[in-house]
Amino acid sequence: MKYFLLPVALAATMLVLSSCQDDSSSPLSPRVEMGMAAPGLSYDVQPLQVDLPGALSPRAFGVNARGDVVGWYGLSSTEGTLYKGFLWSDGEFHPIQFPGALHSPARGINEQGDIVGSWSGPGPPKGFLLHQGEYTSIEVPGAAASYATDINSNGVIVGTWNDDGGAGHGFLLEDGVINSFDVDVEGATTTFAYGINTQGDVAGYYQHPDLGYGPYIRLADGTFLTDFDPPEPDARFFFLDISATGAIVGAYEWWDPDWGGGHVRYTSFVRDRHGTYTKLETSAARSMEAYAINSAGMVVGFGWSPSIIAFVAAPENPAGH
Repeated sequence: MKYFLLPVALAATMLVLSSCQDDSSSPLSPRVEMGMAAPGLSYDVQPLQVDLPGALSPRAFGVNARGDVVGWYGLSSTEGTLYKGFLWSDGEFHPIQFPGALHSPARGINEQGDIVGSWSGPGPPKGFLLHQGEYTSIEVPGAAASYATDINSNGVIVGTWNDDGGAGHGFLLEDGVINSFDVDVEGATTTFAYGINTQGDVAGYYQHPDLGYGPYIRLADGTFLTDFDPPEPDARFFFLDISATGAIVGAYEWWDPDWGGGHVRYTSFVRDRHGTYTKLETSAARSMEAYAINSAGMVVGFGWSPSIIAFVAAPENPAGH
């Protein structure tokens, strides 16, 4: 399904999508192999302390090849908790605030420094693009809510929109045109789209009334890959991003009987293009979700135990990435 986007901008803002290429050596989508190999990589996981006034419960959602990180945090106010975006670049934190919005979490960043996220209040959630200091609102026509979740180095934006019944659908925004898509799994009720790499491959997951939820990769040619081995036997798991090298990040769910009398936990993982899973764990968090990975293997996300922390994870043996 195609929609032609009519930009809804503040002041004279125009929708400008970057057309620059990154330095990836492969012009084609990497083959994502379906088998599972023995574990190999190890990661150094460190909390990311968001040094902005009043920042609470930070979450990291996006990282580019330069190591710039975006995400969001809570801010107490007389109107309740507000959710604000941040950019961490060259060791410094910068707030991200869509003009006039109550909430403006940031979710993705590309090599050129373009940032996407969502904003709301007043009104339902809509996506945004921050390009060279100018904000543009992104809304799928007819959607009850629109969320922009990532942007690649070619300026292609991926996200999820909700219909009036609450079901989610993926979308791609390229050259001002929105293409909506749904995973080709019979009976799936919702498609969440989260990450996109340089080649145009999309990572996400779907919901199903019988299966619960499951991961998918949508290749640039529109082909869906859904038959993946789990990181643990019978684990329910989901994908959230894919790098230019075909590495995938996400998390799987499991029941921890020792946490507060019993609690669902999530363990983050990196899956390389050959099917090798590596867990991401730290004593600073009992539950973790990895949301983004760059071409060097740097991973960002958040965890809780029970307070929420953002984290950055770097591969200790990147040659094996």
